[in-house]
Amino acid sequence: MAHAPNSRPRFSAPIARVESNTINRIQIPIIFVPGVMGSRLHFTAINQHWDPDSNWRMLHWVRISPATARREMFFNQPARVISNETKGGTLTANEQNRGWEGVAWSFYVPYLRFLRQSFPAQCPVYAMGYDWRQNIADLGRNVATRIKDVLSTLRADKCIIVTHSMGGLVTRSACQQDSELSDKALSVIHVVQPVRGAPVLYRRFFTGARKDVDGSAMWAVLGNTGWKFAQMVSGLPGPLQLLPTNAYRDVRGQPWMYYYPWENRETRKHWTGAAFDLYRDADSPPGLMPATGTRDRLVVRNDLVARMNEASQMHQQLGEFKHNKTFAVYSTGVTTDMRVAFDVPPANINQPTQWQAPATAKNEKGELKTLTVSDLEMRTRIQEGRRNEGDGTVPSTSGGALFPGVAGNVSAFDESTKQYEVNGIAHDQAFNDAATRNLVNSMIAYAIAQRR
Repeated sequence: MAHAPNSRPRFSAPIARVESNTINRIQIPIIFVPGVMGSRLHFTAINQHWDPDSNWRMLHWVRISPATARREMFFNQPARVISNETKGGTLTANEQNRGWEGVAWSFYVPYLRFLRQSFPAQCPVYAMGYDWRQNIADLGRNVATRIKDVLSTLRADKCIIVTHSMGGLVTRSACQQDSELSDKALSVIHVVQPVRGAPVLYRRFFTGARKDVDGSAMWAVLGNTGWKFAQMVSGLPGPLQLLPTNAYRDVRGQPWMYYYPWENRETRKHWTGAAFDLYRDADSPPGLMPATGTRDRLVVRNDLVARMNEASQMHQQLGEFKHNKTFAVYSTGVTTDMRVAFDVPPANINQPTQWQAPATAKNEKGELKTLTVSDLEMRTRIQEGRRNEGDGTVPSTSGGALFPGVAGNVSAFDESTKQYEVNGIAHDQAFNDAATRNLVNSMIAYAIAQRR
């Protein structure tokens, strides 16, 4: 049965008669799990913060060198989700007690308040910030425990979970590893989840986070060259587990890792094999970093190989598992990295005469200079792989992978349709879109109705 989600759903709180003259209002908390880098962290050993709501705090990560940032942000450095910080009364005591301090306010608090206003007190809204640096499998176990703690505190036996981006993988891992939590979830609603990863992360190992194509200041903090980016993320298991998985494909099942051989730049070919094996390759591309260079570069490469081993294991375990009461929303119509293509160098990089022409280029003074190995090796055809078929970060083929081929109409919720496609909504703006908000509300209302 279809329901138009353009207005708040009708809702009456579920009730249960405990004794002959006692009515107990059953609480069904709504748990919100944010995306990567969307949780505010305090790095306790250095007294610094990852806080997207504070330009002053984020300035620390801009000022320091990539090598220092790698050391300070490395996943084994102690950090906790920020709490007990009122910032001049921006949040109410009730909001603080429900974990809202731990997520990026500018991204999420307006939506959390929308949820609270849409449903009565019997559905308290909690935010579940987490240390996004960590392995998704570890985060899943942690989040599962914390959600069950909320249920225990409320003496509730059911909840509804709403996720954004990486929060979807964390929640899927939580439900897969913890059958008790899975049984307690009335519904799990994923919005713009990178189910099979995102090629934009792979591309940044060669181009860095570029202002002209990436736009996001948060990602720019992580390095505007491939080497800077590699240093920063080499110690971050969680973000690196958002690289395209072995299952990722471009539209119509097409490959996504292309190259143009130096012998013939007009012939496009693609690398074959499992994605994580290619990431570990000693040759770069397709490997994330070459197995040559300075000691510092080899140390970073070794860490990246370790991260790929972890990612491969995590995805092998998770697969495309989903809770049996899952709904999903993904976006298309925004320019997104769908595939990556390179002009690759010849096999013998020690003989510059073998480089494909042009082997020289003019510098800023107009003088001809010989291009170095790295100049040519990093020739990434950025625009070739970017099309309006994702949300700017997650391709539609990844965001819609939990229910392949299913793309319901966002304006008409039908409980039999498990996945919906929205158009033109950017990844970080998903919960600012009225149609998406109302669609998710309809999903929540449907789940609550099943509890009665």
